[in-house]
Amino acid sequence: MATTFTAAYPPGFRARRGLNWSSLGLMYATYYMCRYNFRFATPGMQTEFGFTTTQIADMIAIWSLTYGTGQLVNGLLCDKIGGKRSMQIGAFGTILVNLALGLAPLALIGGALAATVGRLGLPALDPAFLVIAVVWLINGWFQSFGAPGMVKVNAAWFRRTERGTFAGIFGFMIQLGQVASSKLSPLILNGFAVGT
Repeated sequence: MATTFTAAYPPGFRARRGLNWSSLGLMYATYYMCRYNFRFATPGMQTEFGFTTTQIADMIAIWSLTYGTGQLVNGLLCDKIGGKRSMQIGAFGTILVNLALGLAPLALIGGALAATVGRLGLPALDPAFLVIAVVWLINGWFQSFGAPGMVKVNAAWFRRTERGTFAGIFGFMIQLGQVASSKLSPLILNGFAVGT
């Protein structure tokens, strides 16, 4: 009967792995905060810009298609640039895009986009819808850097026999971003309501 031998970890490895794992979990939780905030902004966008439920659904569909495509493309790119860089690009990008969504001068940018659409002979679209849809599309692309980068970084820190347990705990950690978004978004939106 063969016995399996598992080498002990070197001194300091578990502490360093825990620090890496925790910081990566918190970073990925911010991805969730920058993803799930849209649903809380939806009623305000419908009131402010007169968006229909169909337009909101179109924005979510555009985001989802971009995110799904980005997972495939950025997963391959992550193999080239590394998990850490992939996570950083995605986090930095999604934070900037979320700030742009709140700070973008919709009339100016939307008017330019609407004019471009008109020159291309496409049907006229609401400028505010165009701006928010394009910005949310870009957010979907940056969001898609997160999971491939996180998997690439974490895979090297855990034995195959440990990955399931730690993936479950990590899944709980990143859901904290969704909880934070559901608690913070209404507070932020109430504090920064347009026209108050």
